[in-house]
Amino acid sequence: MFMLVSQDERLLVHLYSFLRQPETSSYLIEKLPAGSYTLRRGNGRYSPVVAEIEVKANQVNTVHQSV
Repeated sequence: MFMLVSQDERLLVHLYSFLRQPETSSYLIEKLPAGSYTLRRGNGRYSPVVAEIEVKANQVNTVHQSV
């Protein structure tokens, strides 16, 4: 499992495997506020960081990460 945590840690989104798009092995998260996020592996706020992500308003953001 992965999770996306906002920089201020006020927003946390769990990315469960059943939410993955099977044809691309990617996750689609809609209506996420613009800002800085940390992608973490695991289910706790102090899980290992996988990637730093900058989400921009009204854009599709793609993060390629082989994890």
